[in-house]
Amino acid sequence: MGTTDGAAGGDVYVVSSAGFTGWRKQLFDADPLGLFGDFEAIKFSPTYPSDASLAVVFSDLTATYYNISQRDIDLNLHLAWAFPNTPVAKAIEVKDPINAALLSPATTQLNRADIELPSDFSGQAASLRRAYVSLDSYSGVDKRGASAYDGIFRIDDTTVYTLMDTSNIVEKSIYSIAYFGTYASGKLLAGEHRGYPCTATVPTWFTDSPTTCPIPCWYPALKPTTGSAGSLSACAANGNGGALMGWKADGQLAFAATGSWLTIPGAGWYVNWIWDIAGAAFGLSFQDEAAFAVSRNNGETWNQIALIGTSVSKFTDIAPTPDCKTIYLASVNTNVTCRGFDSVWRTSSNMDVVSPFPALPLGIFWERVLTRLTGDNCTGSQTNAALLRIVPYCADPTGEIVAWAVYDNDKLFNRGIAAWSPDYGDYWANLTVRDPIQDFTFESRTIVYFLNPDGGVQKMPYTGTSWSTSLSTVDSIIYGAHTIAAYPEGKVLVGAATGYHTSLYATSFSLNFNTDNPSFTVQSLAGRTEFYGDVHVAFDPMFKDNNTYFINDENYTLNGGSVYRNNPAAQVPFADADMMSDLNGAVGCNAPHQFPQTGLVLAFTGQALYSSHVADDGMLEGDNAGVCRTIAADAAGNYGPLSGMPKPGIAWDCLEVGLERAPVQPVSFSLQPTALKACGCCTLDTNTTLYAIDNRAYVAVTHILDWHFTPMAITIPAAQQQGMIWGFTDCLAKKGPALITEDKALIGCDPVSGRAQEVNLCWEQLCVANGYDIEIAKTATFAIKIIDWASENGCGLLEPASVTEPCVFFPAGGGASFNAESDTAAMGSAIAFYGNLECGHTYFWRVKVRRCATTQLIRSPWSETRSFTVKAGLPVTTPYYGPQLLAPNNGCLGCPVQPVSFSWSPFKETTKYKFVLASDAAMTQIVKEAEVATTAFEYDGALDYSTNYFWRIMSLEPAPSDWSATFSFQTEAKPAVTEGPAPTPPTPIWVWVVIAIGAILVIVTLVLIFKTRRV
Repeated sequence: MGTTDGAAGGDVYVVSSAGFTGWRKQLFDADPLGLFGDFEAIKFSPTYPSDASLAVVFSDLTATYYNISQRDIDLNLHLAWAFPNTPVAKAIEVKDPINAALLSPATTQLNRADIELPSDFSGQAASLRRAYVSLDSYSGVDKRGASAYDGIFRIDDTTVYTLMDTSNIVEKSIYSIAYFGTYASGKLLAGEHRGYPCTATVPTWFTDSPTTCPIPCWYPALKPTTGSAGSLSACAANGNGGALMGWKADGQLAFAATGSWLTIPGAGWYVNWIWDIAGAAFGLSFQDEAAFAVSRNNGETWNQIALIGTSVSKFTDIAPTPDCKTIYLASVNTNVTCRGFDSVWRTSSNMDVVSPFPALPLGIFWERVLTRLTGDNCTGSQTNAALLRIVPYCADPTGEIVAWAVYDNDKLFNRGIAAWSPDYGDYWANLTVRDPIQDFTFESRTIVYFLNPDGGVQKMPYTGTSWSTSLSTVDSIIYGAHTIAAYPEGKVLVGAATGYHTSLYATSFSLNFNTDNPSFTVQSLAGRTEFYGDVHVAFDPMFKDNNTYFINDENYTLNGGSVYRNNPAAQVPFADADMMSDLNGAVGCNAPHQFPQTGLVLAFTGQALYSSHVADDGMLEGDNAGVCRTIAADAAGNYGPLSGMPKPGIAWDCLEVGLERAPVQPVSFSLQPTALKACGCCTLDTNTTLYAIDNRAYVAVTHILDWHFTPMAITIPAAQQQGMIWGFTDCLAKKGPALITEDKALIGCDPVSGRAQEVNLCWEQLCVANGYDIEIAKTATFAIKIIDWASENGCGLLEPASVTEPCVFFPAGGGASFNAESDTAAMGSAIAFYGNLECGHTYFWRVKVRRCATTQLIRSPWSETRSFTVKAGLPVTTPYYGPQLLAPNNGCLGCPVQPVSFSWSPFKETTKYKFVLASDAAMTQIVKEAEVATTAFEYDGALDYSTNYFWRIMSLEPAPSDWSATFSFQTEAKPAVTEGPAPTPPTPIWVWVVIAIGAILVIVTLVLIFKTRRV
């Protein structure tokens, strides 16, 4: 740390980063070490651990010097000077070599000094002792005397080179420098002491050749940083700005910090930073546009990112890029003269825009990319209204090209004031516009049209280097114009202001702006609208195919407006083309709203149309603003922005401002000339996000005074905040819910009774939807509907039991003789009462959203159509309960007692049944009970004769059923006993004796025969 006392009695203090030794005085203000000076700038060597060097710039009562302290790091002591004192001079005087000695600023003349060292600097090696030093001796008159030469210097060991000599330029002094690089090569930034109050800018300089001898090439910033405006400057030609420069460690970013209160010579160098209750200093100047700024291109352009000394009185326009990754926002500062600079802000999640910063969500990190006045000079009047435009029709999806203009419907200036940027707002160039600007629009990246309040249209094509002014202004024949729209290949549409519209026509159209003699034709057959207000115009994105354009209007005297469509080649009266008129078939749940319509946008894909509105200009409590929208027609062409009128008509949803504070502070979407912007329209896979601004003075949560002077702090209650940016992401406009239940599902049917099974229908939650419409029909065109849950004009909706897993079921045989708007409803998740579905028939179903969790009543397109088929069967003639018994049939008589077999019809995919046989009708005297897997059972015992038995069955698995009907049967009677024939008398014994003797004689005879033959 270096100190000054204004009398060359300063010193240097060093504290060790290890331990608790405290600051140690280096005794440079006393012999024998003393340099006897005020230490204006000091810097540790980048290689300090090895070279132990500390570079210093100091001044005494005669001049400014440079030296290097070579130190003992362990003892925290100075050991020696790299350039010891000589009888002639103190070390190295910082001056141009051609100047005489002692012509550098003395301590009483030097405002500030700065020193920068290469990354490989070494105080021990003469070949690496290179330093860059800047001196600032600005006094406002003559650099505090002819002997106070200042500028930027490079010092190679003991040799001094002048890199920028500012000694003879009264209003130019270098307040600081920043170097990035090595001894051999690097880049050097310089920031000036003074700036230009009428542009609020502070000049900075860059060179990529600081080692070049004798003088390098210096490049001024093309878009300087801000910091020299405000009341202190009194709008003079020059004013304090004091740019402090720096580099990010890797050299990718440059930094600049500015302010009006700067250091001064002497012991009171800091007094500008001390609060003076009388003079109101405190180092800040209201509205001086001081800021902390960054540059991604070596100081070529600067964007302010923090600590900005400005005011945001009101936001006047917003421009989101088609890909929704970048937003440009225009604000105005209603202070006068050079205290009233207006701004353009940028927030982005596009890495091509914010790198090397991380890509944060939109709205988290803002950069100010433009600081301008909404006037033609810094002392005159301003309109305090600025417009922003980007290239439409997704021709520039990232928003690389953006333009800004002063809205001047009162013709305050003789010409138009506008600027454009080709690189996301980093660099801006002026546009030379012939007339005051009422509105303007891009046709493409190379064509822009400006509309003046009297209806003249100036086309400006881009030549490759600039926007040409060679084309004449074309009369739109709308002598009081409000808005303009352009479509590729030279189609231009102009909307009238109320004054002209009241008595004549709403629009004028040009088909041929690409020809040598473009002209307009008023849409006289279309005439004027019912509300004859200020007209906003827009082409259908597919104009080349359908030749359709849209308009809306706002009239606060009538407190009305509407949306219309027409065809310039086949005009119809706007009364017949009023898309919000119920006479023309407009439908919706409490929609549409024919309040003043303030803005109109169409999605480039998906055919959604959005129209912002506000009642009574949003000035009455409860009259909040909102947006009405209609989305693409269904497959039959119904209810979309291009659908027939009056049949089938157009369906609308109106999205009201819905935050807690809205009823307390009404919101007014009424910015002119148009209040509504949209992004996310380039593909069907991206959601459309709408943006609108509350058209009132901006009052935020805190005030600028909060952070620099607590006694004056102002905190605004949340209920009084206004002038905010409002956004709505429409994630329901382009696609319907995704169905889960498989297509062409087969639904089981009782083959005997013909009764259909339960039908379960499930789909995925779409975005934040929590209410739906569902239709089931007999035909794929839904001409014959069984379920029509909600009409397009109704507010009824289906609320599934689970918001995140929406499902419903059609009960087995369910009948559908009602809808959501009837007096009765089914229970739970059922969407029908019990009844019949026809077996052997195919049914079709679809779902769409009707409400989201933010309470907005908003519809989506229909989902895809899927079908299910009920299997073939016989029609049901009577209701039944449980399975059907077959045999033995009910009332059977004379059934056998053994074997006994039982059978029944299969029931609803049952895999196990329970069988019960009893001898009493109450089924309490159980004979047999069994569980079987088939539809038959054989009793393994014998039943009693002439006995009545009762039996029944029920399903057990997969789910129990009711008992079947109980059948009864009677077994056969016991057979009668009959007498048999008389028994035969027994054979007498003597008979058996005679038989035996005869047998013996036969045997003996046979034996004698065989013996006789052997002999």
